[in-house]
Amino acid sequence: MLGILTANIIKKEDVFMNTLVIVLIAVVVLGLGYVLYGRRIAKKWGIDPKAETPAVKYNDGKDYVPTNGWTVFSHQFSSIAGAGPVTGAIQAAVFGWLPVLDSYRRRILRCCDRFRCTLRIS
Repeated sequence: MLGILTANIIKKEDVFMNTLVIVLIAVVVLGLGYVLYGRRIAKKWGIDPKAETPAVKYNDGKDYVPTNGWTVFSHQFSSIAGAGPVTGAIQAAVFGWLPVLDSYRRRILRCCDRFRCTLRIS
């Protein structure tokens, strides 16, 4: 009942949320989750931030070499991003192109119907 009353009071045109607001809210929530959950897990598992990594402990100049954190991040990012074109082609081979084309066809028809309604074409 409250939803019906609210819908009558607030028109669809009056409700406006900027995409930037949604992105900022998501960034804040994810950032807080990262910090707070990270602290909880570090306390629970007893992680020591001053502990030596295997690259420092077994540094031999060939297999175990200490590196910058940004270098490690870029390697992980490129590994994840590089798999996108491969998995996309595999999904297309498995599921076919018809579901993709059908969803585009529906979108185009919806846009055409809206266009006809605005021009009052029957």
